[in-house]
Formats: sequence, structure tokens, C-alpha cells
Amino acid sequence: TSMQPELTDLLDDAANAGITCHALMSENTWALAENHARGLAKVSDILTYNRSLTGSGRITGIHLDVEVHSLDEFKTAKRNVFTDPEALATIQDLLGQWLDFVEQVTLMARAEQTPLTVSCVVPQWFMKDGSPYNLVWKGVDRNVTDHLLRIVDEVVVLAYYYKPLSIAKRAREEIAAAAAAGTGSVRVAVNVSHKSVPTETLWAGGLEAMEIALADIQATYAGSISYSGTAIHMAESLRLLITE
Repeated sequence: TSMQPELTDLLDDAANAGITCHALMSENTWALAENHARGLAKVSDILTYNRSLTGSGRITGIHLDVEVHSLDEFKTAKRNVFTDPEALATIQDLLGQWLDFVEQVTLMARAEQTPLTVSCVVPQWFMKDGSPYNLVWKGVDRNVTDHLLRIVDEVVVLAYYYKPLSIAKRAREEIAAAAAAGTGSVRVAVNVSHKSVPTETLWAGGLEAMEIALADIQATYAGSISYSGTAIHMAESLRLLITE
């Protein structure tokens, strides 16, 4: 594409600065089986481009922000899951399609001569007590996040909340599950978006709230073998907070 020279230069600059770069994939409909081929074609493009590079910089990972829980059919089923038996079946079917896609992406990334890491986002409520997000996949009955931990290199928990000292505990089930599985790591994401629902973002508290949250997450999980760090959503809002 016309952006390739600029991207190549950026990757080289990042590598020279000790920064790793991952490709972000964020089309939610790729979770559906009917659209897997389109998503996998994008992965193939990323890998082909990566192989063409001759400098020091490379795309070292693929980050899947493919949010099955944001699809309209998932949201409808979620609203009715405790009253409509068919709603649970719909959710399990959608989750299964999503896991299939994530697995295919991961296999492609790991098949490269220099394998790419794969990370994938999950909402924090998939693993909460009483959550109906278990399914039989590949013959095993587990919570969907527990399945995911056995596929990708890293799960990024969207622990979005407006109270900074209440965020760390929103990832405790995932941290524990990863440690028990002995595979996959967990990154905890905080939200500073000015576009989010107020109860799901630290925006109103500014940089101070974000720094408190990040420090508390680090203090809570620094000793865990399954904890891989934090993430911040989103860059646009973070820039606004910094410049205020």
C-alpha cells in the first residue's frame, strides 16, 4: 500500500529504540464463521508484508481486538440468557466460532519462521461468578476465557471501571486461571476514554486516577507468574489527558 514505506521506517525506528510493534485487528464480525476467511486474509497480508522487510524492524505480534461480545446477536442473547434457553445456545455458538477464528490466527502466526505472538482481548465479566460463558470446545467444557488462555500467548482483560482501586480485582479470576493452566499470560487494561460510559472509564479522574489504578494493579499482581503488565485504552484520550 501507499503507507508501506512510512510503516517500514516506523518499524525500523521502533526496533532501534527497543520497542516491539504488534498489528491490531479490530473487526468484530471476523468472529463469525462466515467472515473468518476475510479476517484470515488480513492476517496473511500482515505476514506477507512482514516477510518482505529487510531492515531491523518487524511486526512481532498480532493483537486481536475482535470482540464477539460486541456483536448485536451476542448482546441480544446476553439480555435474555437467564430467561430464554435458546439464548444460551446462541452465546455458546458465537463463542465457539470466535475461538475457532482465534485459534486459526494463532496457528498462522506461530507457523512463521520467526513466530509472532498473539494476544486477544476479553471482557472481565466472562469469568465472574455465575457467568454463563462456559462451552464445550474441542471436546472440553471450560469457561471461554480459560479456553482462550490455552490458545493465545496473552489475554488482555478489559477491566474497565471508574474507581481506580477497584480495577485490579476485576482481573483476579483470569490471573488465577492462567496460573493454574500454566499457559498464557494476562495483561490488565484500564480505560481512560472520554467516549466511554462514565462508569467504565477513568477519564473524569484524569491522569492521577490512571496512575493510581496502574500502580495498584502492579502492586497486586507483580508476584504472579501469569501477569504480563498493563494496557491503556485509548491513545487519543491519553493524549488529551496529558495535554490538559
